[in-house]
Amino acid sequence: MEAGCEEAYALGTLDGSLTMCARLPTGQLVEAAILGLEALPAVAEAQPNYLYPLIEAEDVALPEPAPPVESDVEPAVDVESNADAGISMDPDTNTGADEPMVAAEEADTPAATTTKPAETAPSDWDKLKAAGKMVIGITDYEPMNYYDANGKLIGFDTEYAEAVCAKLGIKAEFIEIDWDNKEIELNAGSIDCIWNGMTYTAERDENMDFADSYIYNALVVVIRSKDADKYKTTADLSSANLVAEAGSTSEEVITGDPDLSKAAYTPVDSLVTSLMEVAAYTADAAVVDSTMAAELVGKGAYADLIIIDGLVLSEEELAIGFRTGSDMPSKVNEITDDLIADGTLPALAEKYGVNLITD
Repeated sequence: MEAGCEEAYALGTLDGSLTMCARLPTGQLVEAAILGLEALPAVAEAQPNYLYPLIEAEDVALPEPAPPVESDVEPAVDVESNADAGISMDPDTNTGADEPMVAAEEADTPAATTTKPAETAPSDWDKLKAAGKMVIGITDYEPMNYYDANGKLIGFDTEYAEAVCAKLGIKAEFIEIDWDNKEIELNAGSIDCIWNGMTYTAERDENMDFADSYIYNALVVVIRSKDADKYKTTADLSSANLVAEAGSTSEEVITGDPDLSKAAYTPVDSLVTSLMEVAAYTADAAVVDSTMAAELVGKGAYADLIIIDGLVLSEEELAIGFRTGSDMPSKVNEITDDLIADGTLPALAEKYGVNLITD
């Protein structure tokens, strides 16, 4: 310590903290660490001439306080040492503890830094526009997305998506996905949307944002024609071997229905596989979308299959799913309205035999 400051201490403690002290002429020792730094200005106000500069030092032994000395003479203050500490002894400029406290605080305060404003993340539309394409997740699902005899991808959803992308000035790119992992694919960014005759549900709405529904749909049961008298109700089907696409609303209906949940159930990888299982006698009945069933049942490889008359398990609406927070649903809705107005979508609905929502 410098001369004249022997009554001001900064003690390093074992726990690494710093205890700062000042002794008043009465012999009272003020410990800032106990009273709190905010207490020092109050002490200074009470004894304005006796708050000494706080000098940082570690492992300094604190001497025993001297007995108070009665004297009419003000204690001497080393002007030179106080000047070195940055404290003016002019009563007009030195008002007490405020100056040394400010100096101490400023010494410990890091220099201010300039923070750059956070950059706004690009929207889904910005990303699609930059990429020049929309990557669309699908499965083989006639009449929505499927391949013709020449291997060309066609279907209502295929042509609908191509028409929307043409209006947006980008390309539609289709990739087949595992339907049971569709939300994972979407949120991982490997696809931009799911445009594949997907049923809107409140549960799915929690994990993605939907454009307006565009097709009416229902869930029906497909069986072999020879079993028409055997299976007419859900109670009859409680003893059947059922199949449905994994992760679909068909699966949800089976597991949630009091009768169907009693049946032996096997999940499969697609709606088409569901029908193939029934046609191959490896299952007794398939719960599928009416949109697909109406297009395939009674034809070709499924000529011996029928839809159980009058048995509708649920009524649904189909919608296109985008990532949560996406700006694409509103853009698709605007273009869809135009495609309905100009007759494009009504013509596609008639071509593929689907029940278009126009209101």
